[in-house]
Amino acid sequence: MVNHDLEMLTYLKLAELSQRKQNVLGCDKLLVLAGAAACEAGCLPVAERCREVLVHHQPRHQLARYASFAEALRSAEFTPLLKRLRKLCSFEQAEFLAQEWKLVDAPDAELSAAEIEAAAMKLLTQM
Repeated sequence: MVNHDLEMLTYLKLAELSQRKQNVLGCDKLLVLAGAAACEAGCLPVAERCREVLVHHQPRHQLARYASFAEALRSAEFTPLLKRLRKLCSFEQAEFLAQEWKLVDAPDAELSAAEIEAAAMKLLTQM
């Protein structure tokens, strides 16, 4: 079973690295994945911040059409994009990359949901 809190944090760490490397498209794709994981984890403020950052990068992005990330997830029009991105970078692939680039520590798995959400919001304020 996937821990959506850790999934969210892993995607955000990769998104932040992508942004530092000036890979805006990669960052934006990872923000979509992080936002979806945040919704699934019940971290709606994190999901909304992912959406805000993404729409700031790309004002014409598909997510800009929706009032919230949760609304986008309920839309049949948004589902194909999310499926493509999950196929492009599954959580397992993201975990592997994050470990390879030393972005994730073993203690991340021991953090509480509130601590993970706080770490996620801290990462998003840097973006």
